[in-house]
Amino acid sequence: MRISRRPSSPAAPQPPPLSAVSALPAAAASPVAASGASVTVKGLYALLQVISGGALASMADAGGLLSPDDTKALSRLFYNVFQPCLLFVALAESLAQGGMPVRLLLVLPLMALIHIMFGFIAAFTTGRLTGLSMGGRAQKELNILTGIGNAATIPFLFIDALFRGSNSPLLSPALAAAAVYLLTWNPILWSVGNAILCDAFPDHTHDGQGGEATAGIGDLARSAFLSPPVIASAAGLAAGSIAPVRAALIGANAPLRFIFSSLRSIGGAALPAAVIVLGGALSRALREGEEKITLSNVLQALRVIFSRFVIVPVCALGALRGFERLGLLTAQDSMARMIVLMTGCAMPSPIIYVAMLRIAGQAKGAGRAAKMLAVQYMMALVPMALSLSWVLRASGIAI
Repeated sequence: MRISRRPSSPAAPQPPPLSAVSALPAAAASPVAASGASVTVKGLYALLQVISGGALASMADAGGLLSPDDTKALSRLFYNVFQPCLLFVALAESLAQGGMPVRLLLVLPLMALIHIMFGFIAAFTTGRLTGLSMGGRAQKELNILTGIGNAATIPFLFIDALFRGSNSPLLSPALAAAAVYLLTWNPILWSVGNAILCDAFPDHTHDGQGGEATAGIGDLARSAFLSPPVIASAAGLAAGSIAPVRAALIGANAPLRFIFSSLRSIGGAALPAAVIVLGGALSRALREGEEKITLSNVLQALRVIFSRFVIVPVCALGALRGFERLGLLTAQDSMARMIVLMTGCAMPSPIIYVAMLRIAGQAKGAGRAAKMLAVQYMMALVPMALSLSWVLRASGIAI
C-alpha cells in the first residue's frame, strides 16, 4: 500500500513524543499534523455519523421493520462471521505489508490489560468519592460498567467513520491494531468480566422468560479463548507472518488471492451490521423490561462518565509515557496510541453486556442493565465528542 507524503515545513515546531505525528511503515499518516480545529471537526463528524446510523436503525426497530429475531440473527452473523473476516483481513494485510512492528503484538494486548486495571481503580475511586458502599449493588454495577473498556462494536464504527469516508490508507492499520487489542480484551470480557457482570446484575427469579440457558464453565471458557474474533485475529497473525501462507493468500500474484478477496468482501458487511445491531439494541433497551429510568440510573451514569472520561484517560496517558520511556512505543506508533486511547478512554460501556446477561439466563438483570446503558449512552454524547477529539490530538493521527 503506497501513498504520497506532503513535504513538511522546515520551520514547523516539533511536538512532544506523545503528540508526535507518525508514519506507519506501510500506510503512513501525513507527517504534517492536522490543525486542532480540523481534528475536532473530524471527530465530531465521526460521532454524528455513528449517531445518525444508530438512530436510523432505532427507528426501523421501533417501526417494526426490524424484529428482535432479525437483530439477534444479525448480531450472531456480526460476531461469528462478519467481524472475524474483517479482523483476519486487516491484520494479515497489515503484517504482510510491514505495517505493524512485532513489539506492538505484545504492547497492545498488554495495554488492554493495563487499561482494565485502570478501569477498576477508577471505579473504586469514584465509588469512594461519592460515598458508595464497597459491597453494595451500586458499586458492583459501577465496577463492571467502568472496569472493562469498550473494544466491541462502537470503536469499529468510529474507525470506519474516521478513515473510510476519506479513502484513508489508515483504515486497514487501524483495524489491525484493534484486532491485536482484542486478543486480551475479549478473553477477559468473557471470563472475569462475565462473572463480575452477573454478580452486579443478579436475577434471583430465573423463570426462563426472556433469557436463555445458563452458560456453564465450559461455555464461558470457549467464549473467552475460542471466540470467533480471537480465533480470526490469531489466524490473521499467522497468515501475515508465515511466509508460505502469506505468499499464497496476499498479493497480486498470490494463487489463492480469490479466497482473501472473498473474506474481504464478507468482512465489509461487519460495520453496517454493527450499526443496525447497536441501534436495535438501544431502541429495545428503552422499551423493554420492567425497570424504569430513575434518578439512580442518571446518577450511576454520571459516575461512569466521570470514571471513564476523566480518571481513566489521566492514568492511560501516564502509562503511555511510561511505555515511551521504556522504548516500547515510538514516534511511529500513533495508530497504536489511537486504538489504546479510543477504546479505553472515549467509549461508553459495552452494549454487549445485555446479551451476556441474557445468555447467562438473567433476563431481569439484563433489563436493568439495558436501561442503565441507554441512559449512559444518551448522557455520554458530549463527553464522547470531546474525548474523541482529544484522542486524535494525543495520538498524533493526521486525518
